[in-house]
Amino acid sequence: MYTDGSKTDNKVGAAAVIFHNGTLIHQAKYRLGGRCSNNQAEKFAILKGLQELLNIETSETEERTAVVYADSRVTLSLLKTTPSTTLQ
Repeated sequence: MYTDGSKTDNKVGAAAVIFHNGTLIHQAKYRLGGRCSNNQAEKFAILKGLQELLNIETSETEERTAVVYADSRVTLSLLKTTPSTTLQ
């Protein structure tokens, strides 16, 4: 999964793209409120991408793993230091 968030002037957006075995299976763009920060957009992109991963059909025996590619050191650092939880 590749994610990105960006802000220019009062325009804030986020996007997530998901590949499975090299095939594009989901892409989405989101517009956020103009007061949101770039960091909030980065977090939102990751959140929405992870939520979408839950909708992907897998066999019951297939282990669910994901790799998140993001260019925000702040957001990735927060993910590393925040206690992990299971999405449900």
